[in-house]
Amino acid sequence: MKNIKRNNGFTVVEIMLGLVLSSILILTLFSITSNSRKSFNLNYYQNFNILSAKNALNQVVNELRYADGITNPNALNATTNYFYFTVNGLKRVIDIGTGTNAHTIQIKHYDTTNTLVETKNLGKSTVNLLEFTRTASSTVDITLEIKDTAYPDAPNLSASTTIFMPNIK
Repeated sequence: MKNIKRNNGFTVVEIMLGLVLSSILILTLFSITSNSRKSFNLNYYQNFNILSAKNALNQVVNELRYADGITNPNALNATTNYFYFTVNGLKRVIDIGTGTNAHTIQIKHYDTTNTLVETKNLGKSTVNLLEFTRTASSTVDITLEIKDTAYPDAPNLSASTTIFMPNIK
């Protein structure tokens, strides 16, 4: 009779090879998952910045659309980081806030006695730049640059628009 050797288990070499292959597979999956999460976060905050900029610009445009007078900038092609205008003879100001509202766009409404009655803070992102350039008697270019501080790798976003204010002569 022949002596048949039975193989009841794995050799040490087979176990080590299995562990190495499993480790490589797990590390590859972890790397893919980590990069996907990082990419998702970056895209999320880019979209957040885009929506914040669009929202802020839309609100600024809605305020300016009804302007019947421009106090500053007075000169054509003058660029400022604030905008003074009137609606129905009442003073309004758009600028970048200070103090606890630093780096937010603020729209301030005043009453007939020039007393501040309302302040709107726009957006949740950090405003790096807000510029108004008067390009014609009733036309203003607005440039906005924001940075989201919640996610450090989120890029700055610039947006600009031109508004025509028909009530300005």
